[in-house]
Amino acid sequence: MPDSFRRIRVFILGLLVALSLLFIIAVLFDDIIVRAVNFAQENARWDNFFIFFEQRVNILLLVACIGTYAGGFFLRRLKNVKIVALAAMLSYALSLNAVSCLKNISHRHRPFSPSYGLEIRKLTTAEDRSDSFPSGHTAAAFAMLFPFILYYRGLFVRMSLLLLGGLMAYSRVYLGAHFFSDVIFAAILSIVIAVTVYFFIKNRKAAGQPQNDLFCWLGVFILTAAGSHRPYKLLNLPEGEILNAKFNLHFPLTRIIFEPFLGLAAYFNLSDNIKLQQLNWIIWIGIASIFFIYTSKRYGLLPIRKKIKIMLLIFTLTGCLEILFFSGRLSAYTLVAKDKDALIIDFHTHTSKSYSWQWGPLTMMRQHARSGFHGAFVTDYNTVKGAKKSADTADSFGLNFLVFPGQEYRGERLHLLLLGIEEDISPWIYSVADAIARTHALNGIVIVPHYFRVGYEDYSVSDLVSLGVDGFEIANRSEAVAPAEKRRIKEIYDICKRKGLLMVGGTDNHGLQSAVYVWNAVKLSGIKDAGKIQISKGIIEMLRRNAQNKITVITLHNPEYRGWLRMVFDPPFSLFYYFRSLNRTQWLSWMVWVCLALGIYKIRVRGI
Repeated sequence: MPDSFRRIRVFILGLLVALSLLFIIAVLFDDIIVRAVNFAQENARWDNFFIFFEQRVNILLLVACIGTYAGGFFLRRLKNVKIVALAAMLSYALSLNAVSCLKNISHRHRPFSPSYGLEIRKLTTAEDRSDSFPSGHTAAAFAMLFPFILYYRGLFVRMSLLLLGGLMAYSRVYLGAHFFSDVIFAAILSIVIAVTVYFFIKNRKAAGQPQNDLFCWLGVFILTAAGSHRPYKLLNLPEGEILNAKFNLHFPLTRIIFEPFLGLAAYFNLSDNIKLQQLNWIIWIGIASIFFIYTSKRYGLLPIRKKIKIMLLIFTLTGCLEILFFSGRLSAYTLVAKDKDALIIDFHTHTSKSYSWQWGPLTMMRQHARSGFHGAFVTDYNTVKGAKKSADTADSFGLNFLVFPGQEYRGERLHLLLLGIEEDISPWIYSVADAIARTHALNGIVIVPHYFRVGYEDYSVSDLVSLGVDGFEIANRSEAVAPAEKRRIKEIYDICKRKGLLMVGGTDNHGLQSAVYVWNAVKLSGIKDAGKIQISKGIIEMLRRNAQNKITVITLHNPEYRGWLRMVFDPPFSLFYYFRSLNRTQWLSWMVWVCLALGIYKIRVRGI
């Protein structure tokens, strides 16, 4: 046995023994240690430093691993480190899955949970979802760092990398996100995984066995997405209460069966800017196609006929997805209320009366019904004709869909939803104050749409309240994400609570996406079995009484990064978030289709 390998083995065993002893101590004195560390440095600079460490260091480590691997193609110095970077990424992906499984088994609350009664400073952004054990951040850091610790022999480098991992573990305890035992166990788990992966890959290379890096990276991508699984949550706005126990998201059977085809297309419909997303994908498919043809030609991978067939297949599939996007024939999911007295209503949607290229009334109503809505206020720009046409269409086609009258008053500097009226109120005839007064004279309701997102410069929230509006939208297309939006939501919420005003949500659907983020559950006892006219009158009368206690604004909480980097590199981001959101049934569908494709490949290509 070489001396270098013996030294590495002694180093690994010694480190694991030391961590195991620390774990025993941590289990015995967890409460004391977490309070001592949490209050060790009551200093704003240290707080900000460890918050930065929590939010950024693992991302930087990921970028460093990917950059090291890519640099190995161009720099001789990094050529041998490519395998280490690959081992680090595989360790990271496997540790994520191991941590995810253990979190689901342990169901341990975080230190700041009221159930412990500990006086803890909650500096972390983590929520108490009974997933404290083990620490995901610590596991990820050690999983990425330890292959490099094994590769580099210098004591200074090893100690520096260990210190970096130790700081991540310390930061999680300092911020009140984890107990000491959570981070120690996570470190032990990741070290075992990293050692196994590192020597497996190293021994394969030493034995001269072929290694397909592309499949390894594909495995990293899929395992990372699966390990960081974040199922969609239904939240009550603005309180943030989780409503998954009261409402369900049902996926169509066709989507479950054909998940690899319909699921991706349906997920893309969740985009806030679907035009930009489609353009981004077309550009990246074009770039990938050129790269594919170039590399195939250079290395003689495929004959020209097969290349042309593959490219035609890619563009055909892309074209089919585009048609499905714009036709609105896809349904991502359907919201179903467990309470039989709850009606799912949209307070803000459009038809072709707003713009000629938008969905017509029939498509709009069918798509809303697919998404779980029982009815909608049709609020086309400056006219109630869209609502009248939609009501007539519903009667003609026998649709069991409620259409409520309204319009969106589209002034030069302010938009207003005028609900429950059957008369056009034009901004060229009525000023804002006159439009509000006229709506009230017609027994209508005035709601200010998307104020938190747009922020009308000439009108503050207080100004609008003094003009006599009846309420505000607190969700438009999706929940507030940007800090400025959240500040406006807080301002709207405070004044609506104080003044007793309505708070509603609207899809603001303009016919460019068929999946929605926002619903409103309206509870009217015994009215669901009544006729359309009685239900419509009951809903409008409830709004006139400002009965906010009867309205629950529901949003699909989809925690995704939406910055400029996402706009540029949308395909990898979207694919990652899509796979991260899959449930077990959807994963099963993917596995069946992949196995089927591999079976056909073996039969057709290899002649098995």
